[in-house]
Amino acid sequence: MSAKSILEADGKAILNYHLTRAPVIKPTPLPAAANHNPHAKLCSLYFAEGVSPKDVLDEAEVKYPWLHESGAKFVAKPDQLIKRRGKSGLWP
Repeated sequence: MSAKSILEADGKAILNYHLTRAPVIKPTPLPAAANHNPHAKLCSLYFAEGVSPKDVLDEAEVKYPWLHESGAKFVAKPDQLIKRRGKSGLWP
C-alpha cells in the first residue's frame, strides 16, 4: 500500500523506467536487457471549468507533437489516484 497518493500514469511511468534498469535480485536464465524501455508517451489533459475543450486540445497538440504521428493508437481514460480507488467505487 502506498504511503502517499499518486496518479496511475505516474506509477506506470516509474515502473516502465526502472524495470529494465534495476539490478537482478537472483540469477536468472534470461539474458540481460540489452536496451532500456523507451519513455512512455503520456499526455495528461485537464479540462478546467470555464475553459473550452477546443482550447485544451489545441494546447495539447502543441505541447505533445507525437499526437500527430501517423498510425498512432491512443487509450483515453480518467486518471485516478491509486490510493482512493475504493472510495470512488472504481475497484473491482
